[in-house]
Amino acid sequence: MRETEAINSFVSITGGLALFLYGAQESARFFRQDISGGLKEGIGRLTGNKSRSFLLGALLAAVAQSSAIAISFGIGFVDAGILLLADSLMMVMGASLGGTLVSVLLSFNIFDYAPLLFAGAFLLSKLKNRKIRMVAGVLRCITIIFLGMMFLRIGAGSLFEDGKAREIALAWSSSPLLMGVSAFVFAAIFQSRSAIIGLGIALALSDALPAVSALPIALGAHLGSSLIAVTASFGGGLSARRLGFCSSVYYLIGSLAFAFMIPSAHRLLNGAGLGVVQELVYGQIIIALFNIMIFLPMLPVKL
Repeated sequence: MRETEAINSFVSITGGLALFLYGAQESARFFRQDISGGLKEGIGRLTGNKSRSFLLGALLAAVAQSSAIAISFGIGFVDAGILLLADSLMMVMGASLGGTLVSVLLSFNIFDYAPLLFAGAFLLSKLKNRKIRMVAGVLRCITIIFLGMMFLRIGAGSLFEDGKAREIALAWSSSPLLMGVSAFVFAAIFQSRSAIIGLGIALALSDALPAVSALPIALGAHLGSSLIAVTASFGGGLSARRLGFCSSVYYLIGSLAFAFMIPSAHRLLNGAGLGVVQELVYGQIIIALFNIMIFLPMLPVKL
């Protein structure tokens, strides 16, 4: 590969990752400033109803495009006495599932339409109807992430057209343990599961990620993306610390249990004919559901 091509690939990859993270950051900012105020007014109605608390956590994570944001809201609610501990735990469970939405959208490979979608979101944001502007705000944040993914795919595709670069990437990405630990560390740093899954998708589309590493990446991102929010809860009141402890147990035990199932799950998904991208994306949904199924019976039966 010529030096100019390598530089262009590096610029596309780093710029795409920056756009991806900026989109996630804008989602969190938009959610906190424009949506959360009205949400807090009606949040008391969810107390004592665990199914609605679960749906709330899933919705918060999907809209904010971050399970960490939804968890931090749950911590704030329980610390303020708005939600009971059991209800806030249901929010955490819902957030672990809702945070997978953007990654699912990324798997549809619609990045080429990102500029058009961004233009549509921009035009909708100029309308006077407040609800339409809110929808446009969410769409704008998602399309920024799509734009980032488009540049990631372009950069990775150009870089790994070179056989030597692909061999180096495969040598590194062929270690499931290394990929899982790397996904955990970077998800904790970026506080974004979607960014890690997006990078994995870019590698997979460039044939630089073996299927055996897909589930470890999904598991590492699942655990790492919640680390900062859960750790921050220990600086709150007693209820917040209790939620932090329970959330830690929820993520750690669930992730550890699934780690032993990775070989079987990989064989099952591979046997179903799923490609690397599908195994990466749908694997994280399976991990979240598995985690929920383990702990749901431990909560009171009333939903």
